[in-house]
Amino acid sequence: MKPPKQAHAPWILGSRVLPCAWVTTEQLIADTRLLAESLPADIGCVIGMARSGLIAATYLACQLHVPLACVTETGHITIGGGCRARNMRWLAGRPLVLDDTLCSGRTMLAVQGILRAAYPETEILQAVIYSARLDIPCLTYVVRHYPTTHYLEWNYFNSSLVRDAAFDFDGILCHDISAEDDDDGPRYLHAIRHARALAFPRRNVLPAIITARMNRYRRDTVEWMQRYGIKTRTLRMGPWKSLKERNQPDEVVAWKAAQFASLSAKLFVESDWRQAGPIAKLAGKPVLCPAAKMIFLASSPQTCHMGCLHQ
Repeated sequence: MKPPKQAHAPWILGSRVLPCAWVTTEQLIADTRLLAESLPADIGCVIGMARSGLIAATYLACQLHVPLACVTETGHITIGGGCRARNMRWLAGRPLVLDDTLCSGRTMLAVQGILRAAYPETEILQAVIYSARLDIPCLTYVVRHYPTTHYLEWNYFNSSLVRDAAFDFDGILCHDISAEDDDDGPRYLHAIRHARALAFPRRNVLPAIITARMNRYRRDTVEWMQRYGIKTRTLRMGPWKSLKERNQPDEVVAWKAAQFASLSAKLFVESDWRQAGPIAKLAGKPVLCPAAKMIFLASSPQTCHMGCLHQ
């Protein structure tokens, strides 16, 4: 396949709209594979836009078996081919610049001079996997277009959008506690103390965490958060006194919804898809559920696209 030589609009390879609000790393790799299958045969190297663009760029370079480089707003860095390709030569083909997402286009436009200096005699192809804009003159390929906001699994928790959200704990920040360990006793205490982390929000202080964990486990919860460098302004924990009291799904939903409604947070991130819809309805505000890959609105559950998390 050949893209237009001088495209004022990029070649769109996939559907025009992202299929879901929560974009998984697995989806990113699948869409990068779609790009690989659509490229011309003369790609000489892949240049990843630092930082998250290197996820897709590294995969693409491995697929095409070509060298990898990196570009930032301050320079161009040659990474090479690694030990399995130590004898790999930089091919005479065209370089492909790749980023995971594009919102304003500012970053891609900012590196044009650096790219031209690094490859002065070669046509440079430029691609993004997910793009909000289709009017960037230098852009050659877009795998999928999104009209407004989306949520990226690989960088959401260190994006600016967490500043307007509240978060569930188990199943969002750490793995869910198994039913076998949920005994409100020694097994549960060991499980929450040694839970494996799922997210690492270190760039921003989380505005609020709303968890059905009972308040008597606050100290252990805070110590776990400190171990992983997770900070929050508000940690709201369940008011129940026993496991029997807590194990009432309707009461948990009503309590989480009331806590969410009382906050200025615009979005709640909930682990359980069965609770997400009712919480949204009761709180009157949207709930993002990564497990369901969708946003539940106050009126009805549906996928929703609302922004760019590339900042």
